[in-house]
Amino acid sequence: MSERRVRLPALGGLAAGLVVLEACAVLVLMVGAGRLASSSPGPGTPELGLGVLAAWGALAVVSLGVGLLALPRIRRVQRGTRGRGRLQALALLAVALSLGVIIQGALVLAAVYGSASDKVPGGGVVELLQHVPGPLLAALLVVSALLSVGCLVALVLGAASWTLLPARWRRIWLGGLDALLLTAFVLLTVLVPLEPLGREPRAALWPAIRLAVMALFVLRLSVRLVPKLLEALERVGPRALIAARQLRTRQSGFLTAIGGLSILAVAFSSCSLVTTLSVMGGFRQDLKRKILGNHAHVGIDVAHGGIDGWRAVLERVRADPAVRGASAYVQGEVMLTSATNLGGALLRGIETRSATAVTDLGRNLVHGRLEYLDDPERLARLSPAELGAPASLVTGPAGRRHDPVDADPTVATGLVERILGELAPDGGAGTLGAADGGASTPERGSAAVVPPEAQPADEASSPGGPEPGPARRVLPGIVVGQELARALRLYVGDEVDVVSPLGDLGPTGPVPRTRPFRVAGIFYTGLFEHDVKYVYVSLPTAQQFLQTGDRISGIEVRVAELERAPEVAERLRRAIGRPELRVRPWQELNRHLFGALALEKLAMFVVLGIAIVVAGFCVFATLTLLVQEKTREVGVLRALGARSATLVGIFLLEGALIGALGAGAGLGLGHLVCFAAERFGVGLNPEVYYIDRLPVHVDPVELLSVGVTSALVCLLATLYPALFAARLDPVEALRHR
Repeated sequence: MSERRVRLPALGGLAAGLVVLEACAVLVLMVGAGRLASSSPGPGTPELGLGVLAAWGALAVVSLGVGLLALPRIRRVQRGTRGRGRLQALALLAVALSLGVIIQGALVLAAVYGSASDKVPGGGVVELLQHVPGPLLAALLVVSALLSVGCLVALVLGAASWTLLPARWRRIWLGGLDALLLTAFVLLTVLVPLEPLGREPRAALWPAIRLAVMALFVLRLSVRLVPKLLEALERVGPRALIAARQLRTRQSGFLTAIGGLSILAVAFSSCSLVTTLSVMGGFRQDLKRKILGNHAHVGIDVAHGGIDGWRAVLERVRADPAVRGASAYVQGEVMLTSATNLGGALLRGIETRSATAVTDLGRNLVHGRLEYLDDPERLARLSPAELGAPASLVTGPAGRRHDPVDADPTVATGLVERILGELAPDGGAGTLGAADGGASTPERGSAAVVPPEAQPADEASSPGGPEPGPARRVLPGIVVGQELARALRLYVGDEVDVVSPLGDLGPTGPVPRTRPFRVAGIFYTGLFEHDVKYVYVSLPTAQQFLQTGDRISGIEVRVAELERAPEVAERLRRAIGRPELRVRPWQELNRHLFGALALEKLAMFVVLGIAIVVAGFCVFATLTLLVQEKTREVGVLRALGARSATLVGIFLLEGALIGALGAGAGLGLGHLVCFAAERFGVGLNPEVYYIDRLPVHVDPVELLSVGVTSALVCLLATLYPALFAARLDPVEALRHR
């Protein structure tokens, strides 16, 4: 009988393992069908699909044989034997799933070869299913659904049948699993990098596998270490001994399950809180980086009017050792009009040489050059590859936006030459405007349709290329944001009219001042409000157009240490010595924005902290039930002379252990989720969120605060059960059954 009991669970366990593999067959068969349905398969694709189908068919046949072999042996076991029903259900499921996999494979083959696969558009399951006949498709979907449900049931039964195996068999299985997991962990750690080498899904496959194996290894190691830690805790003292023994007891299966659910509740609530705070911290860091990359760390301006004698102020600011760069600027509200649209903007005149040391404008340029603002003549003689840079940009590998023209300038050159050929069929290289610039710029006309001869001599390509030709009229350059360029349909080299409301006084009243500019560049910062609002020109041009004379609107300062900006601002205020000037750090300049983010983060912490409180109620219920069940044991301890403080300490320690285990598991899981999201990225629609990946930033202080909060909530939840146990009357407790 003992020999039969050993072989019987072995066959059941083998059937369960084969059922687990068959659960994967449902998905793999559909993927293989998609490969076979491809209209343009690669080398060996049909053979690969047929090989997959043949392998899973062989697996189904083996599982069918094992199930048929196990069924008669299980029936010979005496009724009422522990585990007989579970093993019989597993064997029946193995037979049923094997037949289902065989039927599904036959239906897949019929769908592939019976649906004119040569006419099926390329390459996937969805395209295949669109060309499968209705009855065949219905049968395939019904069989796949039944297989999925059957696999879930089989997995649950397999997990429930694990305890039926002898202890020696379980140790062998777990030892083999640990050895396999350790080998895979070591090999993947040595051979596979954790950072994806690209942003394609294929590039992240092996790093994701390594991360999954590492997570399983850490989980298995934790499961191995927790009993050892509890055993070590038992040696600390009598209170720790009783608390650890009660937590590990298996006499009450229901109470053990409730305790496990309490730990899981604390773990998942802590994980959700860590993940949410990390994502919100990532948004804050991303917003902070973009704002401080395009604005000053310290701003110097006046409440009204402009700053006179600003050169002396600028020299004093640059003399501070903590200042990395300082630049003067002039700004005013204007309106831009193109051939197709108009829009409001904030015109800012900058010193191009010093502005790049203060802001990231030079690095944010995706088309054009900042030097064109100081040299408008070069802007009038652009090469064909630099003209017509489109404003409809796509996301690039580094999170920035770019255009195919950047990667291959010959694309723009070929486009320009084709347009020139259509406009000048006689082969002449005509220009769209005279040298004096009399013709206005159409929607995309003069920006993209420029003869190759317009390339300057210093930027001419290889010998035999286009020769320098007549340039268009010289206009001051202007750099616009990507969203504004998209709204106005502006391209590098286009002419745009800038209108200032503060114009001259005419016979009928104020007359707006208008001046044409030429687009010298398009920048992308990642901030919609900045990309749609700001335009840049040179400082002398802005002073002349806005009629500010020699005055400026303010000075932008970049400091070496970002968080010490308030100290630097106070020191600069004393060094300047002009009370009318406002010297404000970035914390004050963006106080409302970052204050709103901090308030939102606090609100999310409070709201998600309620989940930890709910988990605390679960701990409260667990320990209350434990006190009720251990009433007799508590009475024995009181009869032996245990004090009330000792009983309170025992149950408080048990609640602290539940909180520590749950918080530790939750922090580990949350850090794993944030690590995966940070390394592999969660894609977002940049047209909606203006970022292409979900930003994640893990703050160790927040991580520690979540863990401490979870542990404290669990500890507070144990106060009432502990006090209730301390108040039990020893005589009444000993009478309890």
